[in-house]
Amino acid sequence: MKENAFYCFTGDFVAYDDQDLLPQLHNQLGDAVIGLVFAHEWGHAIQARLSSDRVSVAAELQADCLAGATLQGAADDGQIAIEPGDSEEIARTLAAVADDYPWTNEGDHGSAEERTSAFNTGVEGGV
Repeated sequence: MKENAFYCFTGDFVAYDDQDLLPQLHNQLGDAVIGLVFAHEWGHAIQARLSSDRVSVAAELQADCLAGATLQGAADDGQIAIEPGDSEEIARTLAAVADDYPWTNEGDHGSAEERTSAFNTGVEGGV
């Protein structure tokens, strides 16, 4: 499971590569990316409890929306601090993972614009 993060439906857990993926994303895109990765995968955990249709662009965009709602809710509750520049880091991350990573392409997760829009919908409107 090198250079990936995912929600495992059968085991009900989030797995991630903390040796390569997270440090690489942190170095390239900033510290906000770590919260985004976990919040997106948490979105898949929520989906698994709501629907059996988990493999589609719509499901990935819904996970981005849930990630936005999760991070904004945590900030509103004082559990995390959103720092200056975090919004830009998150937008760059969503654009990056919409394109050329070994495990994804735009047909899997949606375009950068779609992903950013879905995330922002969650931030602004919650779940």
